[in-house]
Amino acid sequence: IPTDYAPEDWRDFSWRYIWTQLHKNSEVTVFDTIGAAISQDGHLITATNEGLFKWNGAGNQSTLLLDYDTDSAVFSPLGDWVVLERDGQRQLVHLSARRRMLDIPEPFFSFSSDGRRLVTWDQGNELANVWRLPEEVESDSEGPVAEKPLNAADASWEDGQRMPDNSRRLQLSNDGLSFLLLGYPRSMVVSLYSSDQEPALMLHRRATESCTWSPDGLVIATGDQDGGLRLSLRSDPDRRVTVNTGGKQVRVLRFSEDGNRLAVGGSDGTFDLWDTSAIMEAAEGFATPKSSQQDAEGLKVSEELPDSLRPTLLHSTKAHLTGGIESLDFSADGSRIATFAGGVSKLWDLNRIIGKHDVREFGEDLAWFSGTYFNSHGALQTSIRQVDSNNIISGELRPGDKVLGLAEGADLFGLY
Repeated sequence: IPTDYAPEDWRDFSWRYIWTQLHKNSEVTVFDTIGAAISQDGHLITATNEGLFKWNGAGNQSTLLLDYDTDSAVFSPLGDWVVLERDGQRQLVHLSARRRMLDIPEPFFSFSSDGRRLVTWDQGNELANVWRLPEEVESDSEGPVAEKPLNAADASWEDGQRMPDNSRRLQLSNDGLSFLLLGYPRSMVVSLYSSDQEPALMLHRRATESCTWSPDGLVIATGDQDGGLRLSLRSDPDRRVTVNTGGKQVRVLRFSEDGNRLAVGGSDGTFDLWDTSAIMEAAEGFATPKSSQQDAEGLKVSEELPDSLRPTLLHSTKAHLTGGIESLDFSADGSRIATFAGGVSKLWDLNRIIGKHDVREFGEDLAWFSGTYFNSHGALQTSIRQVDSNNIISGELRPGDKVLGLAEGADLFGLY
């Protein structure tokens, strides 16, 4: 759009074609939002400065759920609960009952992946306060019930490890007995704390951006700034599988309700969908920790699990041109996913986009697919990502490269 700084509209036919294709592939697209979720019946829920709305995919018609002026909104999975913040004050609200249930003084909080618990982080006391949320809320029903706090200050540590400082994200297990804490010391790390007197563990020592639990609590997923995705066993976090998602920061992680799919939101506005069924089926067989093995310096030796347990890429979609993915949410049946980035909320029908030209094969175990974006001057820039059965390796188009075909969204291109 022409402005005083850029009086000319530099967008050409290719820009408009790609923009059209990008939005055509999403079921619902809503602009000027500050948060998004998906309802129990699979509809998109959005938060704006004017209130919270539920969208009908047919004609993009909306219903006002809550008339509330808010600065930010964090939804529980399946959208039953939301934490609304205004002028630094945070309140937990049940949407269908339209009741404000709890004041939240701490700035760091999150919902468990099943949406039945809320955890808040008291940095000063190194304490995770856990609240069990009622499944049904009536006008006169009781509110959230405080459970036993998880005290990280009492945790014991292995040699050379310590409590992360400047905590910035935490994630509670569905049973409310363990939590992951993402923070510093030297770089962002994910640490695991438990209420059963287990030693605290440092799971991911790279510059970590995200973490989450599988629904059954047997697998922990972490992602870092370099595109590393790690799935660790809860029974023995030194046993894991690792894949590379292509060099982009892994901003958001979310398992489907059955745990067989993992959505990965990237800093480039792309979300990837991985099949995690192999490690989920095998996780129960690793319920007993292995005997600790140590290297010459006395540190525990990590074990990479067999390649047969590594997740496989099902689909990759350039979902947003407005920034990195900020939130992801599966529907209850796993057939839809809601994404939010840069003020834009979208609902995607996974049955419609998975397997439909998302990966085009060029030989055995090799495929190319595209991620297209625009720089600040509106010029088209296109990255190519090479995919084999386990990893994604980033590469860039250069002058002289020959393109077999070019289209964004449902269509792809390859090189020769």
